[in-house]
Amino acid sequence: MKTKQPGFVLVMALFVIALGSIFVTSLLQRAVSYDRLHRVLLKQQQARMLALNGIEIARAQLSNPLTLEKEKNPVDQNIVPFLYVDQVQTFSLTTDKEGLNGEIKLFITSEEGKINLNKLYNFEEKKYLVDKDNDAQKNIALLNEPIHKNFGIENFDQILNQLLQKKPLEDVTQLINKTFKGTLFKDLDAVEKGQVALTDLFTLASPNNQLQPLYLSNSLSNILQLEKQELSKEKRLEIVKKMGALKGQIQWQQQWKELLAPLYKKEYTGIPDVIKKSLASKIETTAFLVISYGKVDGGHSTQVVQKVCAYLEKVNIPETKTILYTVKRLYWL
Repeated sequence: MKTKQPGFVLVMALFVIALGSIFVTSLLQRAVSYDRLHRVLLKQQQARMLALNGIEIARAQLSNPLTLEKEKNPVDQNIVPFLYVDQVQTFSLTTDKEGLNGEIKLFITSEEGKINLNKLYNFEEKKYLVDKDNDAQKNIALLNEPIHKNFGIENFDQILNQLLQKKPLEDVTQLINKTFKGTLFKDLDAVEKGQVALTDLFTLASPNNQLQPLYLSNSLSNILQLEKQELSKEKRLEIVKKMGALKGQIQWQQQWKELLAPLYKKEYTGIPDVIKKSLASKIETTAFLVISYGKVDGGHSTQVVQKVCAYLEKVNIPETKTILYTVKRLYWL
């Protein structure tokens, strides 16, 4: 005679096995996700370090003295940066040499080649600066159309006046409003020419309202319709040699054709009068903006990219007669 046997043991066994399978599967999924996350974070950190290394490369380029052949004294350190500014520099890395596949993209621009907005205004009298040669308000009004075209900001002169009436600007980004639609920082990967970026056009870091003609930024050159040329290192070195040979103040009306016409593809007579009156007669640099991209191979035909921007300020060291550039501000983009 057959008797019924209880089957709860089998049911419990299947339940425990199913529960164990779920636990192991969840553990494996977490382990795989953690491994992927770890790899991504590692790649991001590597890219960040490359981006920061780009800033250090810029500091070295700007600080290192240059001595030309057959010359005893080094070239004026205010002229040397021209060898590196306003061009995208690319440094490639490989696993065999540097330990990873990556790339550093670097762009240096002088703040003396941009329009200093604070230096156009008299904060005591609450009005734009006016002298016999220059009317800052009229000059700013000339920018209304290109500013609206490139950044979507209407009545730029009035907006700027309202901001400056309160207090000096602390950052160029204060110009951004609801209608802003342009580029804030120069895009080093952009293919199209004629790019205009807000921080490449305006500054608050230069010591006065003069413009250094050797260092006019790409964005300002584009607005002024100057066809700024992408010169080779050899061509840049030729200009450095000529500039280094000059003594005293520079008369741009006489020397523009030889020195800067090849760079801007425009004669002195074609330069707007507003800009002519603002050109500094002595080459001097005190601050630079550096944008650096760090790129690392992320696998599967992808790249991990980190972007950083730094403002560098010149520091003279009298004891050693050397120049260093320190990081004044740094932004991750």
